[in-house]
Amino acid sequence: MVSCQLYDYIEIACLYRIPVDLTLANDALVEGIAVDTCIESGAEFMVLDHLELAEALDEPQRLKVDISTIKVMAARVKNPHFDQVNFIEET
Repeated sequence: MVSCQLYDYIEIACLYRIPVDLTLANDALVEGIAVDTCIESGAEFMVLDHLELAEALDEPQRLKVDISTIKVMAARVKNPHFDQVNFIEET
């Protein structure tokens, strides 16, 4: 479960539609514009507009990323809110 403080950064990213790079717990990289959050079957998701896929298919594409799998969220553009947020501390 993500703390309220960290969840606030996800909400800020969505509110301002900040382009982000997400590094997941399995070290996969997902990039897109943060647009929303949702809950499905009890799991919380961050919804991204996936730019490369949208360009390839010439239509908007949405990705849902399980918030519990996010290790790092990094802003792709300069903004006054955050540069990088670590969700899972390295041990």
